[in-house]
Amino acid sequence: MPIGDSNNINSTGVLLSSSGFKRLALSPDSSTLHVGPGNHWGDVYNFLNNTGKSIVGGRLGVVGIPGFITGGGISFFSWKYGWSSANIASVTGVIASGEVVTATPDNDFSDLFWALRGGGNSFALITEFEMITIPAPVVTVGTTSYGTTNLTKERWLDAIYNFALYGGEDCHECTVTPSASTGTQYPNGTTYTAMKFFDGNDTAPPALSNWTSPYLNATSDTFAATTMTEWSQSGLAQFDSIHGLRNRFHVLSTYADRRALQIIHDTFFALVPIHLSSLQTYIATLTPMPISKQYFRASKVRGGDPMDLDPEDGPHIWYEMSVLYTVERDEEYVSAFLQAVDEEVKKMLAAEGIKQPKYLYLNDADKGQPVFEGYPAESVRKLKQIRHKYDPEMVFTNQMPGGWKVAHA
Repeated sequence: MPIGDSNNINSTGVLLSSSGFKRLALSPDSSTLHVGPGNHWGDVYNFLNNTGKSIVGGRLGVVGIPGFITGGGISFFSWKYGWSSANIASVTGVIASGEVVTATPDNDFSDLFWALRGGGNSFALITEFEMITIPAPVVTVGTTSYGTTNLTKERWLDAIYNFALYGGEDCHECTVTPSASTGTQYPNGTTYTAMKFFDGNDTAPPALSNWTSPYLNATSDTFAATTMTEWSQSGLAQFDSIHGLRNRFHVLSTYADRRALQIIHDTFFALVPIHLSSLQTYIATLTPMPISKQYFRASKVRGGDPMDLDPEDGPHIWYEMSVLYTVERDEEYVSAFLQAVDEEVKKMLAAEGIKQPKYLYLNDADKGQPVFEGYPAESVRKLKQIRHKYDPEMVFTNQMPGGWKVAHA
């Protein structure tokens, strides 16, 4: 959640850091893993190396854990196992009264457990997750680049649409995270890539055939059998290269519709030069993530979650729009760009009679986006009731104001 001040209080407040909560411990039968919130996913994957086990965690090792899970959490394994938050057995945390409680789907704190599976950070300070382990001794993962031509663009868009409709249903072990980037670091124009994943050892699963030659010809490709440990470590150099840059996210959602995909792509890249050309350094990226019906079905376990997405409402495509830039004074240009894309896309989709789902993925949303307004009304009512039960004086709403608060929905 790259939103200014979302994780801190003003100068009169007290900063509570969970960086010391680094516990990692397998249960005696290795069916669950106890994870402290001070870890990153890379720490978790490294701990599980050579155990034959993994967890439904972040796709990148640098990502933190508690905010990821309480926002739902998209994992490489989600197309088979659902949200990351669908794969927790218990959560331990400190509620507003100061009491340390452990919430499970079946104990006296089952309502708190449900709320923490996607309701954000209005309820407790989390001190530990107990996560369900999955078998994953070998995975096949990597990033493929396809170049910059117009033919590449159209086939890349077609591949996203077809994977949304069929790929995620035909192969629950397969995941694709496509990205298109432009900016001062891309002198040859918009570059099209895909981060591909298969849960197992197979560099040519049929469900990913549209992402390979002869349909899409690669200019570079790192898709290979490896482990989640090796994968999470391999990306560190890439993040070192952008360390210190400012970042903004904004999210849009559509049903799997080829026209909507084209409209959002074309609008995003048409507005980049209008709003961002004066920036000394920037990278603008559009990441349309195809989300299958199976993703929603797999998330229904252990009492469900506040998002309560209906499998029959899918498949969806969720669009993460991100901008990397260097200095604070550029913030107004980035804000204007993201707002312009949002408004123009909604106007054009409405003109074409293309309906959008109300749901917006919390972890990719921008400040001011109506996240909880996209949850079912009954879920929001329950979240507010649970917040009042465990925090009647709104300690976590007022003293920890960052992120999305159910009290404000």
